This record gives sequence, C-alpha cells and structure tokens, in this order.
Amino acid sequence: MDHNEALSPAYWTTPQTKLCLGMKQNFKRGMALNWILVSFAHAQTLHSLISNGMHKFTRLGQQKWLSLMVNSSLSPGYADEGFNPAMMKQRVRIGIVAGERCPSPTWATLIGFGSTGNYSCGNLRGDTPSKMKHTPSFGYILVQ
Repeated sequence: MDHNEALSPAYWTTPQTKLCLGMKQNFKRGMALNWILVSFAHAQTLHSLISNGMHKFTRLGQQKWLSLMVNSSLSPGYADEGFNPAMMKQRVRIGIVAGERCPSPTWATLIGFGSTGNYSCGNLRGDTPSKMKHTPSFGYILVQ
C-alpha cells in the first residue's frame, strides 16, 4: 500500500466477484484514502473486464464515484459508469464519465482509473473544454 505502481498476477489469473477501489489525492502521510466497493454477478478476471475495450456497466451512481476524492466534481447531465465508459473524447478504464449530450456534446468530465491522455488516475473536470483541470490521485485496485 505504498506509492509504487505494481501489477500483480491477480490481474490476469484471479477470478473475482468484488473490486475494492481506492484513491488517495495527496501523497503526504496521514492523508485520507477513500474506498468504494464494486460487486459482480459473475466471477471474471480484471483483465477480462477491461482488455477488450467494451463498456460493462456498474450501477454505483455519481455520488459513490464522487466519494473517492475530496472536492471532486462531474459535469451535469448524462453519465456512464463501469468498465471502459466513454463520452466525447474522454474515456476511462474503470470509473465514470459525465457530460451534456444535447444539443451538441462538446466535453465530458471523469473520475477513474486509466483515464484519457496522461491522466492515469483522478478527476478531470471543468466547465468548458478549454478550462479542464486534472486532480491526480494514486489509485488502488484490490480484487476479491
């Protein structure tokens, strides 16, 4: 549970029915690490859930995803969550993307793991595409 990136063999080999997702915004000692739980009906490996790029839905809701980070936010409007959700040019491996779809979609915000561009983990938010801000976090994904 340090701040070194690691990928254990469990990613490819361990069938699971639950994921425990954690985010720590500030790497200083004593800063909060917030967790949420994602449950599945069928056991799969984490690799099989995300590797093909297909969207697999979860039903946690925006408030649960927002609870991973202090002062996080998402655009109002439509939201997709789960594994590989995408909207406009924003995509995340595990998480939620949200934004307006009508009359013409222009941007989306997100909270998640493995997100678009150089944002590996955290919250990408803003009122317009030109005012997007990334709040990074260190992510933890535990399988059961």
